[in-house]
Amino acid sequence: MSFSTANLLQVLSRSADATAVYSGEDIVIEFANSAMLAFWGKDDRIIGQPLEEGVPELKGQPFKAMLQEVMRTGITDEGVIPAETLIGGELVSRQYAYQYLAVDLPEGQQRLILHTASDVTDKLRGEQALRDIDVQLDALSREQQLNEKLASTNEELAATNEELAQAQATLARLNAELEQKVQARTTALAASEAELQALNEELISINEELTATNDDLRNAQARLQEAVTDLVISEHKLRSVVASAPFPIGVYTGREMRIELANQSIMDVWGKGNDVSGKTYAEVLPELAGTGIYEQLDGVFTTGAPFHTRAQRVDLVVDGRLQLFYFNYSFTPLFDQQGRIYGVMNTAAEVTDMVLARQQVEQSERNLHNMILQAPVAMCIMLGPEHVISVANPLIIELWGKPEAEVMNKPIFEALPDARGQGLEQVLADVYQNGETFRASEMPVHLLRKGRPDTVYQNFVYEPYRNANGEVLGVIAITIDVTEQVLAHLQSEENERRFRFLLNAMPQQVWTARADGTLNYVNEVVTTDFAESAEAIVGQGWQAFVHPDDLPGALSRWKHSLQSRREYLTEYRLRFADGNYYWHLTRAIPMVKDDTVTFWLGTNTNIDQQKANEQRKDEFISIASHELKTPLTTIKAFFQLSKRDTGAPGKLNPFVGKAERQIERLGRLIEDLLDVSKINAGKMVYNKEAFDFGKLLADTAESVQQTAPAHHIELENDCKINYHGDQHRLEQVLINLLNNAIKYSPGADRIIVRCELENRNIIVSVQDFGIGIAEEHLKGLFDRFYRVDNSSARFQGLGLGLFIANEIVKRHGGSFWIESEPGKGSTFFFLLPLNGRQEFYDTDGDGQTFYSGSFIDMKYVPEAGYLDVDWQGYQNYESVVKGCEVMLDLLKKNDCRWVLNDNTHVKGNWSEASDWGAEYWFPAMAEAGLKKFAWIYSPSTFSRIAANKSLPSEYDTVQVAFFDDKAEALKWLVKS
Repeated sequence: MSFSTANLLQVLSRSADATAVYSGEDIVIEFANSAMLAFWGKDDRIIGQPLEEGVPELKGQPFKAMLQEVMRTGITDEGVIPAETLIGGELVSRQYAYQYLAVDLPEGQQRLILHTASDVTDKLRGEQALRDIDVQLDALSREQQLNEKLASTNEELAATNEELAQAQATLARLNAELEQKVQARTTALAASEAELQALNEELISINEELTATNDDLRNAQARLQEAVTDLVISEHKLRSVVASAPFPIGVYTGREMRIELANQSIMDVWGKGNDVSGKTYAEVLPELAGTGIYEQLDGVFTTGAPFHTRAQRVDLVVDGRLQLFYFNYSFTPLFDQQGRIYGVMNTAAEVTDMVLARQQVEQSERNLHNMILQAPVAMCIMLGPEHVISVANPLIIELWGKPEAEVMNKPIFEALPDARGQGLEQVLADVYQNGETFRASEMPVHLLRKGRPDTVYQNFVYEPYRNANGEVLGVIAITIDVTEQVLAHLQSEENERRFRFLLNAMPQQVWTARADGTLNYVNEVVTTDFAESAEAIVGQGWQAFVHPDDLPGALSRWKHSLQSRREYLTEYRLRFADGNYYWHLTRAIPMVKDDTVTFWLGTNTNIDQQKANEQRKDEFISIASHELKTPLTTIKAFFQLSKRDTGAPGKLNPFVGKAERQIERLGRLIEDLLDVSKINAGKMVYNKEAFDFGKLLADTAESVQQTAPAHHIELENDCKINYHGDQHRLEQVLINLLNNAIKYSPGADRIIVRCELENRNIIVSVQDFGIGIAEEHLKGLFDRFYRVDNSSARFQGLGLGLFIANEIVKRHGGSFWIESEPGKGSTFFFLLPLNGRQEFYDTDGDGQTFYSGSFIDMKYVPEAGYLDVDWQGYQNYESVVKGCEVMLDLLKKNDCRWVLNDNTHVKGNWSEASDWGAEYWFPAMAEAGLKKFAWIYSPSTFSRIAANKSLPSEYDTVQVAFFDDKAEALKWLVKS
């Protein structure tokens, strides 16, 4: 199954992250899941509206401009931003983490923006609260240090008080001693004045000591008063800090945990009012019995070890009902001056929103995991830059072809080492690092499945896997195994290619039509014949090409076949690219499946030659009957006269001569027919032996001259040379040419016979000055039954002579050609190699830039960038093929694009190679990079005909032009 857009939207709609999709310059809301709609405080009726129309309270806020910038540049925008939305009728400001991701669709479609967001207000508040807690804890730490300093000051004051007490005791003892001394000395005053003076001095000294001690005492009392004042101020500050702290703080004393201090935050959390001071912790929060919290407090009081916990669930009775809360809290022991524990300080931070949000994320992850495990397509999650497999459903395990235990919790390319080196490493890295989705269709992946190599074709999506803050944690892979479909499709394409190859390989025109008869396919033969594209032909239908006279009958029979679902069989003429119409036999049969026609398969077989042959056969029968009837009539008349004039034999002598000549003529006709039969059956026998060719030429001319007294046969030279061949058959060729020259020059009296020896070839020509032959008839002169003038009354003969002559020359390794001009006469040539085969040999060449041979010269002209080719002398199939192959080789080696093909020096006939040139050589030249081809005609008419057959004047990638002048050809070739 395919992962459709509907499936993807369904997945997005279930995502815990708020998700929306926008399009266009006005930021039209194309999709928004329930989470995003909740953020906006809207329902799905705003889908399809511009953002600021669907969520009007966003006007004046920067979001539309930010989205338009992403739509314009395609650059992702992400961060944290405040937004004001209308929730429950009130304008609420919250903090959101967002990402605006541009999604470029296939060419021709608009760009979209994928918007994901998450509410991080509580998270940010929690983080700020934690920072505030840290600040308050620092303040408490400083207060603790101040308490320690106060304790030290109290110890100093205690020591000073002890000193003062000791000084007072000393002062009392001194006063007592003084009183005793005064009394004693008063009694003895009269006895000693000097002793009195000494006593006074001692008393002054004691008074001074006492004064100094009193000063010390006053100073100590001042310091004590200052310390007490500082202590009071410090305690006030501490209580003020605790009371105003934005997070819960409580101080509990004694093992019974009596509440000594509780700030407003902790009282709000407890929800028990503000009258809690002096009560025990258990009295205020009886619902915590059995939760372990009492035991935690007692443990701290007993051991002195602090207790810390995070995200702890605590159920409290607030507003008369038990409610769920989550806290980060600490219990810290409090010590007196003697180091004894006298209480516990409780600090806390409510993290309910954060915990619930995390739980929601975790639940979303569990839901996602469950969805993946139960998904009807192969899915997995890979975490981190190593792409560790954390979740994989059974379908993807089956796709990988390995046991689950061998792949889970391992990096993907460690679990599937056979998947390396296929480009997937970079794909996954790009998705993870750039956060961009990757999609592929029918991608082949080579895996080792169940112990053997296998190729799996997949449609897959690699999607970044993000947390609530939009950070990429890994990659979600969604994979559909389409191997069977792809293989079936490939097999179907292969079958289609084979079918079309077979259709294109057929020599006939092949076509198909829909059940209603509409043409929908033609093979390459049709496009070649019509010189139009298959699309153009199919668009026009056969009507555009069928001869107007044949069209009504063809359409009527076609309509009848469509209605009857029976074979379509007819004949009509089709117009080819040259403008001529050619007869075709058309046959089509319906392909029937479940009693319904699915399509028609048809062929058009070119029967134009067959039609022409039938016409020639009819003409031949007419001519043969006339040719046979004439001598038979003469012979019949002779016998009738013989019966009537039996007594006058002298009167019969002229008739006997005429009868003999007619019998000879009848014999030649019969001999020609027998020769044609032998040629067709391959049973023509050639008795080759050495003979004097010049004597054969002279004897034949003399023999024909005796039968044609009105013409003078001139033998310019007799070519005295011995030749090895069938003397009788070659005499037959000469007689045919001389008789034709005489027959087709009734208004002239001169026949010229020439014989030359050139490059070990005998060249014989017979020239007349008669009616001449038009160029369009030259190609068919050597066909059976071909006659330039089909009027049997004007020129006698069956049209077999040149056909037989051509076959005889070819069997001697030679060739035939004609030069003719209407009204001026014709010259018939034939070439006979002395050794039975024309010789062509190499003379020079470097295999790279030039080549020379007995039949051709060619060189690459680098300064002008073209290949200069000069054909020379008499050519045949062998020489043309060899020269063309050398030309193709030099074209490739020099990366050449232009060719100047000069045939000025070509003689004779090489038309037998023209079909090979058109079918194989010229397409190979085009494939090798040929762009322009200038052909300079040979003076030989036959060579011109062959040139036009070998080289199409129009070609898809090559410009072709024909010239009579080399300078003009070169000018055209190098013109940019």
